[in-house]
Amino acid sequence: MTAPNWCVVCGIETTFTHDHRADLTGLDDGPPFRDERKKPEPKSPDEYKRIRSQAWATRRQKYGTHGHR
Repeated sequence: MTAPNWCVVCGIETTFTHDHRADLTGLDDGPPFRDERKKPEPKSPDEYKRIRSQAWATRRQKYGTHGHR
């Protein structure tokens, strides 16, 4: 086991290197022996538009025209 180091960003004592990526997950990459997290394939703007419209249609169907209870 290696000697602990202090992270200059978050200030915690760790035995592995980690980074603070701006991927908005709140997760660090973890120990070096772990594989990198799987990231979803980027979606096109048309795909996002389809997903949002489907979600709003479902919401209107469940809750009526105002979209809430």
